Amino acid sequence: MPELRFSLPAKFESVEIANARRLKLVTSLSHDPELARRPEVEALLACTPETPCGREGCPVCMRTFREQLLMEAYRLGLHDAVWTRASIVPAGWRVQPGKLENFWLKKAVRLLRKWLERSEIRDAVVIGGIDVSFNTFGNQALGWQFHVYFLINRPKSEALRQAIKSAFRLDPNVRFPLTLKEVRATEFAKTLSYSYKSTFKRSSGYIEKRRMKADGSPRKNSHPLPLPLGKLRELSSALAQYPIGSRLILRNAIRTTSPGGELRMSLRVQPQAVSSRSKRKRRPRRAGSARRRVGKQA
Repeated sequence: MPELRFSLPAKFESVEIANARRLKLVTSLSHDPELARRPEVEALLACTPETPCGREGCPVCMRTFREQLLMEAYRLGLHDAVWTRASIVPAGWRVQPGKLENFWLKKAVRLLRKWLERSEIRDAVVIGGIDVSFNTFGNQALGWQFHVYFLINRPKSEALRQAIKSAFRLDPNVRFPLTLKEVRATEFAKTLSYSYKSTFKRSSGYIEKRRMKADGSPRKNSHPLPLPLGKLRELSSALAQYPIGSRLILRNAIRTTSPGGELRMSLRVQPQAVSSRSKRKRRPRRAGSARRRVGKQA
């Protein structure tokens, strides 16, 4: 298999897009003088290339951090490892509209680390982050839904699914509180960058009137939409309380540069914990399929 060189994913935001997002955010925050006077928001508004704010709510600093994360992963050869993407919605992680500041990000990170430490995948390398969306259904606000997006250095299997279900308290009220997907080598950069997103969406739920379930009940679905400016202000000001990188979750990997310092970041992983693709055992060929190939050659 040819070596994959580092390159940013196709839809990774450019510097120009990040600057445009910041300008939109600054304009929106400026319309709320009381919010703009908060120290963390003032730091975000004063961000410049020479003196970056290094806050979670800043689109420009976020782009720099995410690019560094990808570069470090490739430097360590993690793109050549076996990965499964896990999307997890823990129970009780929904916050009512207007109460976003009640969500304790640091407490959530500690809880996730504890769950991983006690799980059956404690020996696996795990990289990911906490994500959030503003959920609505039928144009009725449901609230801010926090969830987790992990890359786990294990093959996708039923054993992995059961290990996650045993370790995490999944939300029974969510349609799919746990989804797993194998990560191909060509999809590694895209998946890793998505695990620590720089943009957040409104998840608009609705009932598909033309499609019914097998039992005749209506089928529910959702569609991602941009956040309204008011919600963008609420989320950005809440995230600005934290240094960039505060949403990052690591297991058997260490960030050697602390959050709140310079934007350049570096990682260190335990080499013995990384399962490489090249070390995966190939499935034995079935005798029948071999005979069919021989027959075709004949």
